[in-house]
Amino acid sequence: GWADGFENALTYFEIWNEADLLDFWPNTLNSGAQAYYEMYDVVGKAAKNVDPDLPVGGPTITTHNDDRGLEYGFLDYVKANGSPLDFWSFHYYPSVNADPYDYARWANMYEAILAEYGYDIPLFLSEYGTNIFGNPFTMSANAQNTFHTAALIYMQQSVMERAYSYSRFVGRNNAMSSAYYGYKALVNFKETNQILDTTGNDKNGFAVLAGTNEANDKINVLIANYEMPASQMLSNATDESHNPIISDGKLIPPNEVAAWSLPEARVMTYENNAGYNLTINNV
Repeated sequence: GWADGFENALTYFEIWNEADLLDFWPNTLNSGAQAYYEMYDVVGKAAKNVDPDLPVGGPTITTHNDDRGLEYGFLDYVKANGSPLDFWSFHYYPSVNADPYDYARWANMYEAILAEYGYDIPLFLSEYGTNIFGNPFTMSANAQNTFHTAALIYMQQSVMERAYSYSRFVGRNNAMSSAYYGYKALVNFKETNQILDTTGNDKNGFAVLAGTNEANDKINVLIANYEMPASQMLSNATDESHNPIISDGKLIPPNEVAAWSLPEARVMTYENNAGYNLTINNV
């Protein structure tokens, strides 16, 4: 309500941003992880004192390893100290292959890790895009559109509950106008949100999403057909020829702000993307 502004309540409270990057939490290499644990604990409990029903979460990491103590180390502390953890949030940008299924793969990995600690909480991809460092992908505007559409379909079909795009389209091959259409198409499913079973799709870039409305008198079908160029497909995450800032299986961006552990890159053959014979049953 300040200055006649909004009086909206918070829906979620995510504590800090990317504390595993030295630019955001400078002392992470030394005692910084412990300092982050303590800050998260104090702030999270204070937020709960104000509003016990406010979902509190984190740790909004990007590196997906415990090199900075913010994965397993964070969970060890939270569990031992009764810190609030109502959702797990993370960020991801492709750094090896531009694989649209990777976002869903990370969600599956975190679901398994959280289960080890007895947590059954929502997973939020609170920042994502195509690429930040190195930009090794020669991705045209249409390719970005198809990539994002396939990724959104896979995320919709995954254990992930929310995903927030960090707009990196501008300046990346002028892809803004084209990539918009994938998001626009997915919005149509708000009116046909009863998801239908589909066959013929795969996890390699040929993604299909179908839905109907509650009255069963309208159907939307969305198909994305994305193929990684063979020249940009790595056999494993330790191949350094693809990106000059990859070393020993880790992505080390300028100024060594962090060291990402890279997921094992999938190598795929595309045998299912020549076309799609669309048949809708039980209309």
